[in-house]
Amino acid sequence: NNMLHVRALLRAPLRGISITALAKRSSTCFTSNYFPRGIQRNFTSSPTPLPTLPPHTRTESDLSQTRTDDNLPTTFTKKPVSAAMQKRNEAAILSSQLIRDSLARGDVDRSFETFQTMQREYFPVPEDICVSLRDRITVAFEDLVQFVALQDRHLESLREREGLDSAAPSPPPMVTIQTLNTVMDYFTETDRLVDAFSLLGAMKEAGVQPTEHTYKSLLNGCMRYEDTDLALMAFDIMRSDGLALEYDVYQRLFDLACVSVYPLGSQVVLQELLKIHSVPSAHRYQLMTSMFITAFMRLMRVPKSVRGGRGYVTAMQIDPVHYIFPPKIDNNKLLEPQGVDMKGLLRELKARRYGLSNKYLDTQNTRPQIPVSDTVAEESKK
Repeated sequence: NNMLHVRALLRAPLRGISITALAKRSSTCFTSNYFPRGIQRNFTSSPTPLPTLPPHTRTESDLSQTRTDDNLPTTFTKKPVSAAMQKRNEAAILSSQLIRDSLARGDVDRSFETFQTMQREYFPVPEDICVSLRDRITVAFEDLVQFVALQDRHLESLREREGLDSAAPSPPPMVTIQTLNTVMDYFTETDRLVDAFSLLGAMKEAGVQPTEHTYKSLLNGCMRYEDTDLALMAFDIMRSDGLALEYDVYQRLFDLACVSVYPLGSQVVLQELLKIHSVPSAHRYQLMTSMFITAFMRLMRVPKSVRGGRGYVTAMQIDPVHYIFPPKIDNNKLLEPQGVDMKGLLRELKARRYGLSNKYLDTQNTRPQIPVSDTVAEESKK
């Protein structure tokens, strides 16, 4: 009871009356057993009654005022927004505007790259941006379906003219690489990695050269849930094509290989990183130390952490007191085209190899069949 009364006194807006003087003159609120000896000697033997305080109504200004004493309760204190939160809010606004500007210019690849970055950093994506990206995905699938239909007509005409001496009809124009990249973005953002690798294999089989954005989107989809084998396989195919990406992609892939205890994978990624980008000496030593620790962990047979991967999504700490957790509704669900049977459409597109090859895909084999280099194959066996 004494403690509750003290807290009530401390919270009350006392006008011109000191808390210490009020305690010295009070005998009804405090007992001699509550305070230490040094404070008991200051009490008088003949206390006087408490003065009558004027009535005071708590206003909104009293609730919002900031107290300077750290010992006083902070129930009604408004904490100011930290500098890190302000920077995050500004970055989210700038990223959203960058996506709008890219869509206005027709640069869909840049728009999806920014969207993927916002997803990794847990930035809230405005609804109008999701609607615009979903419209671009719908248009890309319409173009791809039309291209497959033209390919089917072309094959049928070739069969009809098989025994004739007339000239063969010209094949339909190839679908644009931007359309294929948009379809790839849809596969990676909706976690359809098997379809993404199937599309990549069809592109390689048809002689369509993937771009940097194709591999960047594929690596982002593989690294989202720490699918290290698929990420290293995509990285090896990208190296065979002679393409290079930004420093951030190599850094994330190297960290993924170290966390997953892949010493050979981390070594290959680090060699490629140092060959393409200029890294300061101090940071280079840090990367090499992480690689050696990963090799030591593999030597000591330290298993991969069970708190990572597809079943766990950790929070991101943005400053010493603030954490951001994944949203309850994923942004990739907003990219699903509406009014379209995507399962049936994707089944037909895979059966026709997306119109990029005359060979049909074996529907019984759901594993992407893409050649892998000796380094990644050796790492997968181990």
